[in-house]
Amino acid sequence: MEKKGFFATFRTDKWWIQPLVMGTILILFGVYTIAVLLIEHGAIGDYENDFIYYNENGAHYVSPISSPGPNAIPSDILSFWPLPATLLFIWAPLGFRGTCYYGRRVFYRSLLANPAGCAVDKPIKSYNGENALPFIIMNSHRYFLYLAIILAVLHWYHAFESYFFGSSVGVGFGSLILTIDALFLTLYVSSCHSLRNLVGGNVDCISCTNYVKKTGNSWINSLNRHHGLYFWISLVTIMIADFYIRIYLGLLGNDEIFQWVL
Repeated sequence: MEKKGFFATFRTDKWWIQPLVMGTILILFGVYTIAVLLIEHGAIGDYENDFIYYNENGAHYVSPISSPGPNAIPSDILSFWPLPATLLFIWAPLGFRGTCYYGRRVFYRSLLANPAGCAVDKPIKSYNGENALPFIIMNSHRYFLYLAIILAVLHWYHAFESYFFGSSVGVGFGSLILTIDALFLTLYVSSCHSLRNLVGGNVDCISCTNYVKKTGNSWINSLNRHHGLYFWISLVTIMIADFYIRIYLGLLGNDEIFQWVL
């Protein structure tokens, strides 16, 4: 027996809490990202291309949402690009998250309500799979994975250089949150289903395969169990790190929460 109607269900538990929380976080992230792009573009205040880098007291922090930053773009290209420089590369991490297998479940449930939960009626009655536009784009996830691996390496590079203050070595609050951001982004990428298939896939018998594939598949399987958790933590940490560097230190002009330099 099935109960008909939008969000209709016989469930008596609070099934709506999870999609509500997930949708709220996604919307907050989307609003924040759009806001910083507008700030970067100079549409909100006269701050065009400001606050992407923080360079005070020898510190060198890069706002992670804008990583690797405009300095990585040839000046000839940047001079003809009329939009925020971040748009030249932000499509890669957003594409990876947007086509992520776990991410699809989150988007379908929290934003499209298709369905919002198990045994809950949905607004879209027909389902033809991801074999036509726009959902066929989801099949590009394995290619976004290669770009995400490069981005994870770049985030580690930015975290590493954040421990150098001019000619000295030290640590600031920015160093710590950039390191946490790089760590959970790496865990999220490393636990990816497509990476598991790339490293240990294309075999019919795991016990019969070679040592490299068997070992690789084993550690990715362990990480994959927490793939959803890494999805959320990495999403929140990149927003916190970017807010601290771009808004707290840059736009608002605050001093670092703490900084220790040899």
